[in-house]
Amino acid sequence: MKQLLNSSTYRRIQFVEFLDQLPSWCNLKEATQTVGCSVKTLLSDIVFINEFWGDYIYIEYSKFQGVRLNNLTSNKLGNVYCQIYHESLEFQFIEKMLYESHQDAEYWINELFISEASFYRMVNGLEDFLERRGLKLERSPFRITGPDERWVRFFYQQYFTEAYGVNQWPFAFDQKETTLFIMQTSADFDVTLDDREVQEAAYLFIVTLNRMNQGLYLPESVYAEADDALDKALTFSRPLVEHLVTETDFILPQKWYKEVSRTIFHEFYNWENPEQVIQTNNKIDTFLKNVSQTIEYPLNQEDKQKIM
Repeated sequence: MKQLLNSSTYRRIQFVEFLDQLPSWCNLKEATQTVGCSVKTLLSDIVFINEFWGDYIYIEYSKFQGVRLNNLTSNKLGNVYCQIYHESLEFQFIEKMLYESHQDAEYWINELFISEASFYRMVNGLEDFLERRGLKLERSPFRITGPDERWVRFFYQQYFTEAYGVNQWPFAFDQKETTLFIMQTSADFDVTLDDREVQEAAYLFIVTLNRMNQGLYLPESVYAEADDALDKALTFSRPLVEHLVTETDFILPQKWYKEVSRTIFHEFYNWENPEQVIQTNNKIDTFLKNVSQTIEYPLNQEDKQKIM
């Protein structure tokens, strides 16, 4: 996502990330070679970073020792990313399109408070960015689409993960209830998710609800398939989802569960045939047995299942 940032912001982020990997001082010349700029530009960047991102990170500069990231604040890079994303017109546009996918250029020019020329420069850059990811920015109206609707949903999941991380919740839906839904359904499917995976699945679930609300669905071929075990398990969770959307204008489609099962739990649908599942599981099982025997460490059934 950072490739969408303007060149100055992208260079400053590269500089901070470079310093964050170092244990101590770095020679100023080495730093300029890493980020590809002059000493004068880098010193100007240090002033900017300390002034505008100083609540979270601080760069120390010494004529004799060089530069380094203050160790007391170097663990707050995520806050810097959030600030940059929220101030970037490109990212504002991407996020707002999730909720307003039927608007024209005039609407967005007014919404983002930019000139027509600036808007179309941004649109052209965003089109190139999305095209490299197999996605398309449609203009009539403005919205992001792809050959597979799930690609768009995964793109938005990545966006929200980078822009908000685990400390913020940017949706109107109740975060606790959303998380509980993810944890319950994954338990029903015998899938073990860690905290990060639960958060990412929650983002993906809310994005899926929003895309459905905008009339953007998976192909009809998905709906033609007979309901499988995952679909049937999800149908029992309909009251939870209905309660989740109660205070919104969302209308839950009759077969909403197919959208959710094939998006959030898409891994279950990537197999070519049942035999492939059996063969892969057998190979993993054999591998784990060999590793366990080699290091002489027994692997209990629960841990083995999590790994598999």
